[in-house]
Amino acid sequence: MSLLCGLMAFFTILIFVGAFFAIIAIVSGHVAINRIRHSSGRLGGDGLAMSGIVLGYVALVGTSILMLLLVISYQPAGRYLVQYRQQQSMRHATHLYLAAESYARDHRGAYPKQWEHLTGRYINSLELEDNLHSVYSFSKSKQPAFKLVPHQRPVLPAVSAQVVVIQEVAPPHIDSITVVYANGNTELIANPNRNFNP
Repeated sequence: MSLLCGLMAFFTILIFVGAFFAIIAIVSGHVAINRIRHSSGRLGGDGLAMSGIVLGYVALVGTSILMLLLVISYQPAGRYLVQYRQQQSMRHATHLYLAAESYARDHRGAYPKQWEHLTGRYINSLELEDNLHSVYSFSKSKQPAFKLVPHQRPVLPAVSAQVVVIQEVAPPHIDSITVVYANGNTELIANPNRNFNP
């Protein structure tokens, strides 16, 4: 039994079930060796029991190291995920801005009233759907990830760097959102809907 549990522990290290099998392998291995030594030669298999014990300890140490590595890498991985999502959000906002500007050139400087008005000539429907999908959600939501901010057209060059034309709609737990200004600059700003409750 010790060898079987030791093998199970060794081959299930990566799914963290290995620790459970490792403990069984170690305990049953020590019990088996103790019985074999006190059996006056009637019982055998101390090599198998010892193999189970060794595999159990290897699996236990391996599981501990993996858990330690996961804890150490948790914060850097979280920061990388935040940065990746922010970059994706900024890329989507830029694509939407370019499509909206193309639409405005053909419609006397006016932006579309709804995102769907861009479909076809300015952006294909699949790309529009992709760009409007929130990078913070895995499920498809009817709520678009960006909204068009009403503004006076044409925007004076002197204030174009301060007039927001596209704004991300992010959940309250997200620190910053993407905005696009009338001059085409894309930036991250503090999420106005941020929930600051601990």
